Amino acid sequence: MSLNRAKPRLRCVVGIVLGAMALAIPAAAQQNASVANAPTNSLGVHYVAPDQSAFVSGATIDGWVKNFDDAAIRKHAYDIWGAITAMSGQYYAVQTAGGQTLRTQLAVFDTWYDEYETFHTAPNLPASCANNACAGAFHLHGPRQASGGPPGGSEVVSFNKYSLEFLNYVNQFHYFGETTLINLNNQFNQNNTPIDQRFTQPVAGNAVMLKPSYYIIKRNKPTAMQYWKGPGLTIAGTANPDVPDTATWEQIVVVDPTGTAKPGTPETIKVLTQNGFKEMTFTDYQIVGLDRFYWFYLSQSDINYIQGGNVFTINGVPPSEMEPGDIALLVAMHVTTNENQNWTWQTFFWRPQPVADAGPSVKPPFNNYDTATAYYFTKQDGTPLIGFNPYLEPPIIGPIYIDPTMRGADSNCMSCHHAAAFPTLNNDPSLASMLNGSYWSKGPVTGTEQWFQGRVKTHFMWGIIIQNQCLAVGLSSQPWCTLAHN
Repeated sequence: MSLNRAKPRLRCVVGIVLGAMALAIPAAAQQNASVANAPTNSLGVHYVAPDQSAFVSGATIDGWVKNFDDAAIRKHAYDIWGAITAMSGQYYAVQTAGGQTLRTQLAVFDTWYDEYETFHTAPNLPASCANNACAGAFHLHGPRQASGGPPGGSEVVSFNKYSLEFLNYVNQFHYFGETTLINLNNQFNQNNTPIDQRFTQPVAGNAVMLKPSYYIIKRNKPTAMQYWKGPGLTIAGTANPDVPDTATWEQIVVVDPTGTAKPGTPETIKVLTQNGFKEMTFTDYQIVGLDRFYWFYLSQSDINYIQGGNVFTINGVPPSEMEPGDIALLVAMHVTTNENQNWTWQTFFWRPQPVADAGPSVKPPFNNYDTATAYYFTKQDGTPLIGFNPYLEPPIIGPIYIDPTMRGADSNCMSCHHAAAFPTLNNDPSLASMLNGSYWSKGPVTGTEQWFQGRVKTHFMWGIIIQNQCLAVGLSSQPWCTLAHN
């Protein structure tokens, strides 16, 4: 996000900033009628659709897959990336403790709907959200798939985002409240429906599903940040190659929002090894500005929400030390589209250098995000295709998988999501453990595996399962969310 996205004072303000709450403020001069008349999300911003010219036919994608045309697949991934990361012309504003108002312009994807508003649920709010203290917050939490790994798996915070097509899909087929999915599963059982036909309805239109993930830094001083060395998905520069999560990375940049960082100033971080933590001190590192990232300021509501959740950091800013105006840097994002029958799977992760082949539709700073794609299960030589996000999958090990020897750093997004079915194999409503024993890491998933018996395949969406099963309908277990409205 270039620095001219950040505005220290408000212009063309529509609405009022109260206390430290965040308001999304449309830039009236930039809004067209279609945006102004579009539905709003929980942030109060109007929905903006991605450029539809980025999407292609399923037959075209299937042709790339048949021919293992990785160059065409990579180009398409960046075309989608350019469409969802275009600027929306709408702003997110926060007020610091000192009374200064700060705002940043939102990308198209940040005008979309999070998992709670899509599936009509509400989180069971912690004490830090009492008295409406989390109103208007980004619902940032630790990545929910990062189960079973060592300490250091929650260095980033994330949430899911859904395009309007997904929201309409959930509303049309009533895929919220869990009862619909329970009834559908019972119907399949009563009718002895074959495993390969136990599906929810397909999703229509050019639907897009996302998991943007962020690293928090201070706004008033430089912050050291570990980064994935690569190149690409090459596992290197980590103190634990088997589980190379963020806390194990042995290289840093210093992110400087202030312009005061001095080269060579010693920066010491804790690095997680197989035998515990070690300290590493760096004097040779790159200093980067906010212009290398997409980012937004945190409001007090955002911080209240984060402080009540399962979020911890080793080298980032601890939730207890976050202040209004601190900065959430986009470092990773899963991106899924339903353009073909198997859907497309691409994931993006930050790196210090711009990506040379990102394409003309990808504008800075989004050309600082590398991509890995997973449009097929198996490579031309018969070995499994590997496609994961370094910021998200490496902590996933052990009991979350059907085969506990599988690892997130040796996985394929497509394989994992093709294993999605309701209920999870343990039918646990707890967000901390409901996915245990349900993931598959790599290789073909045909949809006829015996572990789909007695379940409903959810068209590759784990989110629809989490946001329904957390209600614990018909179970004696404590629900982890509530139904917000019907």
